[in-house]
Amino acid sequence: MSWVQTEANRGNRNLLVVGLTLGLASAGVFVAILSAAVTSWNQMLSDGWWIPLLALGGMFGLAAWCCTKAFQRYREIEANAVWKRLAVYGQPKQLSAEIDQDLLTPSEKYGALRMTSHWLIYRHIYSTYVSPIADVAWVYELVTTHRTNGIPTGKTFTAVILGAHKQKFSVRASRKKVDALVAELNKRAPWAIFGFSEELRGTWNNNHPAFIAAIDDRRRKLGLK
Repeated sequence: MSWVQTEANRGNRNLLVVGLTLGLASAGVFVAILSAAVTSWNQMLSDGWWIPLLALGGMFGLAAWCCTKAFQRYREIEANAVWKRLAVYGQPKQLSAEIDQDLLTPSEKYGALRMTSHWLIYRHIYSTYVSPIADVAWVYELVTTHRTNGIPTGKTFTAVILGAHKQKFSVRASRKKVDALVAELNKRAPWAIFGFSEELRGTWNNNHPAFIAAIDDRRRKLGLK
């Protein structure tokens, strides 16, 4: 089984488990409500049971959506998000084979992100995000200070990686891991822009072609394009 098929099946399986769990839970609560009410539908509604019943309806609808979506994706590999993300960079089956080969060589893990020789792979519970390292355009670190009643209680560290096709990875890990990830990307993707500023964010959001043109110019100066 190919890498893309394996990752698609993993996400579908998790989505199906969530759907079935929600469905069984909503059915169980519905039976409990009926047992507690022991009265007519009209009486239940007039007693205010319509509020939990409405919530149960939404819960059951979400369960049905999860199961339907999972079965659809099982039938059609092209309907999976990981397939569509790979298709941005070329033929998914061919790229999947390249990733399979890449994963046979040593790779590094930074939180939920795995960096192979040529790819960044971020596994989410329902899907997998993937990007060629060659596509990396902008990298910066975020440090978030958490407070309770105004008193600092800790910090979280995140590496934000953005690609030329607007793909985005937010990798939360220890400060040491985040620093190591950014340092490694600096070596592997020297054409990318590192560090954050409001000016950079404004260009990225409002004039993306200009940002990518600057990246391409940096590549040319490095003799990489």
